[in-house]
Amino acid sequence: MTQELTAPIQQAWLGLAQMRVNLTKELEALALSAQQVLLTPAVSITEREVQLREHSKAVKAITDARLNSLLTQKIKALQKDLMKFEEDAAGDPRIAELQAELLALKKQEADKVAAANARNLELSQFKAHVQNEYHRIVTEFKAAAWQEIQTMYRMALDTKDPELMTPTCETINSRLAFPITQVFQAKYITNEDKDAIKKQIAKPEFNRIRGDMVQECIKLFSNYESDLAAGTAPVITEAADLKADYELSKAINDIAAETVPELSVEGKAVKKLISIEVVETQAFAMAVITHFLKINGWTWLKGRNKFSTLTVLQMSEALSRYATENSVTHLEGLTLKQVEKL
Repeated sequence: MTQELTAPIQQAWLGLAQMRVNLTKELEALALSAQQVLLTPAVSITEREVQLREHSKAVKAITDARLNSLLTQKIKALQKDLMKFEEDAAGDPRIAELQAELLALKKQEADKVAAANARNLELSQFKAHVQNEYHRIVTEFKAAAWQEIQTMYRMALDTKDPELMTPTCETINSRLAFPITQVFQAKYITNEDKDAIKKQIAKPEFNRIRGDMVQECIKLFSNYESDLAAGTAPVITEAADLKADYELSKAINDIAAETVPELSVEGKAVKKLISIEVVETQAFAMAVITHFLKINGWTWLKGRNKFSTLTVLQMSEALSRYATENSVTHLEGLTLKQVEKL
């Protein structure tokens, strides 16, 4: 069977080889004719013009002979037959279906990852919020207590009434309230998530803190006799120190809350591009040229464009790249739309 097929194939190739020989001879003869035209003496302007026209005709005859030859036609047919395989493979309708499915899957995955990242970030932000709020509440309570102690102690020195210590301690121990916790506006985390985070963070011991501040009051009033004799009241800086410590701690917590490792989408991310709708109008062309010049569009051209042959379409493509890179959603006189591609 192989030998039966081989013989016709060999004969076909031999036929092509003979066609090549014949065509080469024909083209050589035509090329000699073209040379002969140039070798013919031409003196006057008219003769020179005729000579150049005849030479152009001779060159065209060579081109026509090559393109219209049986050999060229068979080679073109052979190329067309061979190209059919790649054309069929490239044009398989299943490719578009698979690309659409892949794009949809990637978008779903991207949405899931974005939601997970948003939730993780909010969990971190809520943790920082709880830490900051506990610290703020304690700081403001202690600052208020120190203010009460300082005011009442100075009054005691001014009025020579050390018994003011008792109502001062009572105010701190019972009447002075802790600040109310500020509400965290959550979008992604649940109450269960919040409860789990709160369990991880030690809650301030409010009764102990009250007791500590009462002791601070008693400690200060214990210096009453010596301060009264000296005629001066001590400078109390504890409240300012507490606030400075809180501000530093809050800044550190807030920075840490934003530095959460992000999840990434499997495979290459979907490209979100800004495209410009092409309209065959003079207004469109003018808008493209105007914006192109305004953004110094030469830097956004792709490839080696010749400025002398630059087209409005190439300018609009440069604007699209500029809009995509800079997240531009509006250009006066043009219609911009977002396109998602693999």
